[in-house]
Amino acid sequence: MANPFDTGAFKRLLSVPKRNIGLETLRQIYGEGDRCGLWLTDMALPQPFVNDDPLGAVIDAYRHGTLVVFDVETTGVAIEDEVVEIAAQKLLNGQVIDHFQAYISDVTDVGDSRYVHGYSNEFLRQQGQPGRRVLDQFFQFTGDAFIVGHNVGFDSSMLVTQAQRLGMPVPVWVWADTLNL
Repeated sequence: MANPFDTGAFKRLLSVPKRNIGLETLRQIYGEGDRCGLWLTDMALPQPFVNDDPLGAVIDAYRHGTLVVFDVETTGVAIEDEVVEIAAQKLLNGQVIDHFQAYISDVTDVGDSRYVHGYSNEFLRQQGQPGRRVLDQFFQFTGDAFIVGHNVGFDSSMLVTQAQRLGMPVPVWVWADTLNL
């Protein structure tokens, strides 16, 4: 599934006659799930529950591993838009051990997105670094850490798309999204 948060697409996928899942069953799943915070698309998420908790893997990584919490700022929300900033904190066993923050200087034009993040083209040219360098540094920073963010599905897809446009190898992250919390 290209976007595991697309409830409409998932509902259509489940409603295919061969699967024998009718509208009444879907309504029942919605109703039961709504009471306990389960979304229909949770069933399509690539991450399994750990210790019977949808955030169990995050808690495990926080307590006993390496976790990177990150966010990006972009020129928009379309796939052709660009990342202008990446910021992150790295935690080891629950303690902050490093941080990352970089602006990207070679974006085409920030346009109206400057009203969201506050960065002008001039600011990015003066304070930023080339996108290839920033992405390479960020990918090295994350390493094989567990990735967490708010709407991380969007943020990671923007990073991957920008890296692909630059012909860079793309990491495969294990991640969790706080959007549904």
